Amino acid sequence: QMIKVSKPENSIFFDNLSPNFMSFLANIPTAFVAVFFRPFVWETENIFKILVSLENIVLFLMFLGIKKGIFPKKNNLLLLSAIFYIFLLAILLAFSTPNIGTLVRYKVGFMPFLVYLLLCRSRFFYFFNKEKV
Repeated sequence: QMIKVSKPENSIFFDNLSPNFMSFLANIPTAFVAVFFRPFVWETENIFKILVSLENIVLFLMFLGIKKGIFPKKNNLLLLSAIFYIFLLAILLAFSTPNIGTLVRYKVGFMPFLVYLLLCRSRFFYFFNKEKV
């Protein structure tokens, strides 16, 4: 229903999405890219999309800046729970909300946790932190 009222450039299109588990699994990479990195810079047409695309560039750079040992020696269950929550919510939001503008608003449910985890595991934070996280 939402696809009908959205512009094509503001929508996420999944390849041959059907109501079965294998189709869902096959489209997870598209959902992952869409929820974390869209709208891309070349998809921007107004100031709001430009700001969101800049946020996505920073998020992408934070993903690239993760240091090698992402899992600490203690509190693995809490970290794994947070990662599971972030990725499950992100993927399900992308499937249920194929409109980019709505998806950007709904990302508020997991973005604080994602940014916190990425900052804690980034090389930048690790370099300036005296206590190793």
